[in-house]
Amino acid sequence: IAVEQEAPVGAMPTQAEIHPGQGLGEINLGDSVEQVEGLWGPPYEGYSRESEIVWVYGSDQEVVLTFDKQTNKLTRIDINTNAYPLKQDAKLAVGVDQESVLKQFPEPTIKDSATLDYNNLGIYFEFNTRSSRKPSKYGEHMCQMITIYEPEHTPIHPS
Repeated sequence: IAVEQEAPVGAMPTQAEIHPGQGLGEINLGDSVEQVEGLWGPPYEGYSRESEIVWVYGSDQEVVLTFDKQTNKLTRIDINTNAYPLKQDAKLAVGVDQESVLKQFPEPTIKDSATLDYNNLGIYFEFNTRSSRKPSKYGEHMCQMITIYEPEHTPIHPS
């Protein structure tokens, strides 16, 4: 007899693809807190700030999910691990250089030494620079975070 097992606390999928402007694996922007918890289990840690609920998965903050407090819907996914490649190109994940991203996506909305933002696609790549707040696990000038958001709604990133 098959017994349904509940997902352990903070259980992220071992394999999942990043879908720009949509989601990560089975979770999608617009999903409710309950839907996400049903798929991934409760977060490793959670907190709220101003108008947002933030759920952290993984002890090293591998995935950070941001929900709108009013609607309870997922609005942003921050990926800080190279475990999840992009659907469009399996070589693109956290840890790649800007050049590799630009080959696949040649027209960013915003481009500087630390940022490639694709507002029309709903994906944002943050690169490690000398002014980065923390040392990169992947090396200088490499992607340290990928953010998925609803296209045309660029999240404000503190620089």
